[in-house]
Amino acid sequence: MLTIENILKSKVGPLRIAGEKWELMNVQTASDVYQFVYRCIEAHPAGGLLREAVVNLSRKHTMVLAGGAKVYELKCVTNGKDRLVGTPDLKSPDLLLRIILRVIEGS
Repeated sequence: MLTIENILKSKVGPLRIAGEKWELMNVQTASDVYQFVYRCIEAHPAGGLLREAVVNLSRKHTMVLAGGAKVYELKCVTNGKDRLVGTPDLKSPDLLLRIILRVIEGS
């Protein structure tokens, strides 16, 4: 399962989003929410530097049918976009970071 330690140990470098380079600056947890803070470290033109994107991962309360599937919500606080993810997406930091990338870019 996903832990802060697994995310910080992952060897994924900066994310590339629409020609900009974003780097994971901080991972925090409060109660039952993970919070990822990304900072734009390279942009062309340079006017986009020092922007941050905050993405929250929290448990989504849904009615669960037989099987007990858990659903989580990734929400980018900065642009208001969100996406539902399941347990298989959380088992690999690389998969989760690809989904975070999509949420930050708004797709």
